[in-house]
Amino acid sequence: MNHSHLSKFLQLGTSLLFIFLLAASLSSQERTVVDFDSPVRWIIPDEGSNLEDEWKDTGFDDSEWNEGTFAIGYNAGGMIRTEVPEGTTVIFVRRTFELDTLADIDSVSFAVDYDDGYAAWLNGNLISLANVDSENPSWDHLASANHESSNDSVPDFDDAEDISQQALPLLQVGENVLAVAVYNDAEDSSDLAIAANLTFNPPRPVEGTELCGEYEEVVTLTLQESPYTASCDVTFHPTSVLNIEAGVQIFSSDGVDIVIQGEVNMLGGEEHPILFKGNLSEWDGVTIDYSDLEETVRSVIRHVTFDGGEDLLKVESTGDSNVLVENCIFDNWSHLALDWDDCPQLTIRGCEFGLNTPVGERDQETIKGKNGGAIVEHCTFGRREGYNDVFDLSDTSWEETVPVVRYNTFLGGEDDAIDLDSCDGFVIGNLIMNFHPVEGGSSRANGGGLTGEDSAVVGIGNVIVNCYHGVGYKNDAQPLLIGNLVYGCHVGYTFYQDECDEPNPHAVMINNIAWNNRHWETGEDQNILLHGAWWDDYCETVDPPQATAEVSYSLIEGGWEGEGNLDADPRFVDPENLNFTLGLDSPALDAAFSGEIEYEHVSIEDLASLIETDIEGRIRIDLDCADNQGAGPISYMDIGPFESQACESIIPRFLRGDSNGDGHLNLGDPIDILVSLFIGGGPHDCEDAQDVDDDGILNLTDPIVLLDYLFLGGVVPPAPFPSKGGDPTEDELSSCLRS
Repeated sequence: MNHSHLSKFLQLGTSLLFIFLLAASLSSQERTVVDFDSPVRWIIPDEGSNLEDEWKDTGFDDSEWNEGTFAIGYNAGGMIRTEVPEGTTVIFVRRTFELDTLADIDSVSFAVDYDDGYAAWLNGNLISLANVDSENPSWDHLASANHESSNDSVPDFDDAEDISQQALPLLQVGENVLAVAVYNDAEDSSDLAIAANLTFNPPRPVEGTELCGEYEEVVTLTLQESPYTASCDVTFHPTSVLNIEAGVQIFSSDGVDIVIQGEVNMLGGEEHPILFKGNLSEWDGVTIDYSDLEETVRSVIRHVTFDGGEDLLKVESTGDSNVLVENCIFDNWSHLALDWDDCPQLTIRGCEFGLNTPVGERDQETIKGKNGGAIVEHCTFGRREGYNDVFDLSDTSWEETVPVVRYNTFLGGEDDAIDLDSCDGFVIGNLIMNFHPVEGGSSRANGGGLTGEDSAVVGIGNVIVNCYHGVGYKNDAQPLLIGNLVYGCHVGYTFYQDECDEPNPHAVMINNIAWNNRHWETGEDQNILLHGAWWDDYCETVDPPQATAEVSYSLIEGGWEGEGNLDADPRFVDPENLNFTLGLDSPALDAAFSGEIEYEHVSIEDLASLIETDIEGRIRIDLDCADNQGAGPISYMDIGPFESQACESIIPRFLRGDSNGDGHLNLGDPIDILVSLFIGGGPHDCEDAQDVDDDGILNLTDPIVLLDYLFLGGVVPPAPFPSKGGDPTEDELSSCLRS
């Protein structure tokens, strides 16, 4: 055998052995198939329902039942997700789930949070009941005793019971169904609720391991000893190294601070996140403070859920040390989800903020940052209420590392999305929508997308839709805005003074689009306003203007003076469904400026590199179907955040490393790459996705790099990642067939 082939074969064997051993180790991992927020079908039965026992079994047709999610009921506080009419005494609920195999299921646990009684069946067989005095209760049965649900924003599933003995023989490959009936104890009861949790292979129940005091050495929190209870303040000193295994849970007593001063590795997994849980307003959260750290460290916080506290995570004085917060979930905070101070090497990537915070508990800001930059990218931010920005950044200048906020999604609020006051930085490629002040709310809340005061911000390729005002900078702000889109707002771009004696702001706008931004009452175009008269609390002077703006190579509805500006319908493909790519008859095609852009704080070369690709990471393409009307070395750039890639074909979009095309990175992807490399089976539909290291070559390095990232905390795959996009790198690989 050829030695090179032998070496490759041995490498393949080692990789496959690692994969199979890893798969074996994961075969009995915990898996929840029914939980809070699981989709269900439900009905309120009556004498004419004629359901008998069939509704509890597989094969029953529940297509005409109501759709909802756990928890179901009424008047049970923040836990209710699906409301039913008050006075309801009985609800039948069905949750179906599919199983591909039974080989990886060793045990089954079941838990409910309920008011007042319930019975549960698995594939038609009774598995659990409480406060019900019959194993076959009728449709109008009443609970035999009163029992209160937790009424919390997250149900209480702590008292799970092991039902392995009765449940394991009932499970089957294919469709399975959990049927649950909840019963009130009286027809005039004031509340009713049911939520259920069905979990395979739960961790062995153990007493909570105490976490308290000061630690100076290597400390590992293990799944075997989980859960942990932080019963008093916990400090990990600069000499310590804190390691936390996937699936570990840490519950904090009220008023407890957890302070980490040394290296930390919280390596949760997508299916087995690490959990920090406290009481809202009572837990002081986790603090990473490297002000006393004498050496440089690299800390990773991955797949961690922070739930229920005052400030969930604070990061301070990182210096040259690198802190990565990736794929984490932040929910239910009373002050801030994340607070940073002097953190030039902090990266927050792929996290979710406030997506499951109940309505009425969203009246706090999400992120504050000051005295230095951090990178926040590919995150999703839930709605905020009242006079509370999502981002509130301050006290940072171009003389130091500035914040970078890029490729995030902001789902709405009653104040601003990204507010940079006395804070310079980059704001790139974000999707911002639905920021409006609430009627009758604070007069100070003004519903803006990008806002700031006395700041020099570079905003590139952002999409801002349906806000009170899209972009608003005031009082000596000096924004540079390139290739942004503001659509469907009350005011598009506005530069103004809040008090009439403040310094005038000055904006430079290149390659931007402002369209369909109109006064909410009169319908008058308000695409660019150089005053603050649109808001009662601001300076009302209109003439002379309160600001200046240099606008060029932009598409502005109603027109605007300046070189290369257009006033013509941009012909978006489907703006009502947020598809703002340009149609092939758009006047914005090949009409932008790509020449030297001078800005005091950023080099010409750096700015040129930032506009070489569009919001989705796609390179600029010269379209045969459009005349080159732009200026600069790339005379075929499109105006706005999106670059049209072809005159006829669909633009390929993929996720780096997602070889099997399921939209996620998991063990199946390196296996799929190895099969393609060494077994074959025909051309792959997206070789670019298999090129994990983006070197333009498919070889054994790609699955190894992906395995290293998935299971050993290795290097993050290059763009497009963690969101789908186009390939920013030209190579000889065959065209990706995905879209």
